[in-house]
Amino acid sequence: MPRATLATKPDTTQFVREIHLQIPAFPSGFALRLRGAGIVLETSRMQSEPSIVHEESNGRGAFFIERDGKRIAEQAYRRLDEHHVVIVHTEVDASLRGQGVARRLLETAVAWARETKTRVKATCPYAKAQFEKDASIRDVYEA
Repeated sequence: MPRATLATKPDTTQFVREIHLQIPAFPSGFALRLRGAGIVLETSRMQSEPSIVHEESNGRGAFFIERDGKRIAEQAYRRLDEHHVVIVHTEVDASLRGQGVARRLLETAVAWARETKTRVKATCPYAKAQFEKDASIRDVYEA
């Protein structure tokens, strides 16, 4: 019988938001990721997710993924003041669509906002809809 390892990643409110189940008995490997009310089956290829980079200068910032020097996913924001930003745009290259990349960008932005005590507004339709739909990320959101 295959053994499974279980790793959890608690969020800052002490609730488990993600559970990763790795089953090593399968040569290609796969992981079940329980996220919120959904379950996502990931292959090994999906587990090697590209890194999200954050940069900010001159009142503008972005969380993005780069491949071969080109941004293939980006969530851009504008700084309103020292403690407030507004997410203005989210874009994901067609090669990454359907893989939850836009959500990963948003979750990274939310984690950064929590860490830096930054309040977030959104004019980007995607980000605004996610904040309104998901109470677990609303603690940094200002409608």
